[in-house]
Amino acid sequence: MSKENKKTNPSSHEATKDTAKDELQEWKNLALRLKADYENREKEIAKEKTALRGLVEENLICDFLPVLDNLNSAVGPERSDSGVEGQAWFEGIKLVRKQFEDVLHGLGVEKMELFGTEFDPGLAEAVDINRSSIPQGCAPSSHNKIVKVIVDGYRKGERVIRAGRVVVGE
Repeated sequence: MSKENKKTNPSSHEATKDTAKDELQEWKNLALRLKADYENREKEIAKEKTALRGLVEENLICDFLPVLDNLNSAVGPERSDSGVEGQAWFEGIKLVRKQFEDVLHGLGVEKMELFGTEFDPGLAEAVDINRSSIPQGCAPSSHNKIVKVIVDGYRKGERVIRAGRVVVGE
């Protein structure tokens, strides 16, 4: 072999070196994109978990709201037990109801104050229309206003987790 054949062409080394640098840069870019995609997916999964956890919590709360409705009925204004034993029972039920309400409040659940407000189908379900005289406590102009709350509505943040059931004035 001649000396010329043993010598390598410097320009071909430069070309190979440049190609290798370009290829390395492509791999680095690919690695960065894959890392970014992975991190974005991790964030998406975390958001999905949070949303799912919230839905499960809301469903569980909705399962317990009828219990609170029954407690409210048990201590409603039309209920009056006479005697010491009846009064003790009544006070005990009121304490259980208060504890239940405190737990809901701690979970961010709030009862919606619907009575006397403009009817909004996003917040309440109209189960009846009051065509008779103006109910006690309502303004004379009760057209399309909620004149009676049958079942309380609840929300968690801006999300309604149970619409109220109401009577609307005509």
